Amino acid sequence: MKPTLITPRLQLQAISLSYQNAYCDLLATPEIALFLPLGRPYSKQESLDAIQQSIDHWKHGFGTFMVSERSNPDDVIGYAGIELCPNPQYRDIRFAIKPSMQSKGFAKEAAQAVIQEYFVQHSESILGVAIDSNDASLALLSVLGFCNDETATPYSSREGLIILRLNKPIYSVK
Repeated sequence: MKPTLITPRLQLQAISLSYQNAYCDLLATPEIALFLPLGRPYSKQESLDAIQQSIDHWKHGFGTFMVSERSNPDDVIGYAGIELCPNPQYRDIRFAIKPSMQSKGFAKEAAQAVIQEYFVQHSESILGVAIDSNDASLALLSVLGFCNDETATPYSSREGLIILRLNKPIYSVK
């Protein structure tokens, strides 16, 4: 069963076809799409292909969530999740929040929730990969505890990308 995550202000639901319109809208938003792999707004078909890929990804036991405020759960404000990279030795975190809802801490809250959920079940580290001009994402990844990784090769090229890593916290009880 795919989880639902609840934070103080947010509800995160595993991505499904019921979210296709909201997901397509997010991927078509120029301010978001600029930092996605295509570097431009996605067409409807590209968005539908992307949502199907994210839905199918849940077979690995983790994936992407659609994010809404708990006070308005029918209004999707973004997405956050962890998925395998093209080089399946790696997994990376991904997140986006509608421009009108940014600078309110929602991306941080959603990212913390998916990281916590992931590390309950998995021990492999998570990469944070951002285009070198994506200052907001790089700042958030740093706040979340991600550190520079000079050796990971999650994609066929590292050109123009900054790659960071977060390892599972290890706690010892004395």
